[in-house]
Amino acid sequence: IPDSSHLVLNCDDIISSRLKLQNKRTYFGIAKIPGERLIPDNIIKDINICPICNAHLKYDFIRYNHIGRATCSKCDFKFPKADFDVIERTFTDDGKAHITVANEGNEYKYLIPCENTINVYNATATITALRTFGLTYEQIEASFKKISIVKSRFEIIEVNNKKIIRRKKMFINNVNFNLPNIWNYRERNVLVNRKCFSIIYF
Repeated sequence: IPDSSHLVLNCDDIISSRLKLQNKRTYFGIAKIPGERLIPDNIIKDINICPICNAHLKYDFIRYNHIGRATCSKCDFKFPKADFDVIERTFTDDGKAHITVANEGNEYKYLIPCENTINVYNATATITALRTFGLTYEQIEASFKKISIVKSRFEIIEVNNKKIIRRKKMFINNVNFNLPNIWNYRERNVLVNRKCFSIIYF
């Protein structure tokens, strides 16, 4: 990575957020969303110790693996502050999500084409990069409204008064990347009074 690069990094990832510390950077993340089901603890983490003093890390919350917000139990090391922070997410009936992104004391609402946690991170990374490099909120919001996911990758159908969510995932590490999606749909199941089923196939 060139020294002149302006990096856009996920503040919820303690590992990648520390790339090229001398470079100019802008952070994005997802705050703890009210009502969100989070993992209280996770034995599978890619980082457990502070990169400064090697003491144990304490997590304010974990979404999956080591993705969350951590502080050191000994020194003053903690996760970076997000410049663009998702503070609210609400689901739509057609599998999309409304997200609210806090930036410099203002809040901006976007309709993004997919509701699951991975794609909220992806959308927030996109918003952060585009805003950082000059596009306006209005330009990005208008573009998101034109985006849809093809049915071969995502579809919601209703059978016998029950919603079925079909997703096709194409990751190398299916378990790691789909656990947050399954957790995400457990949240939806609560919202629709257990009349929602999820089918995730590879």
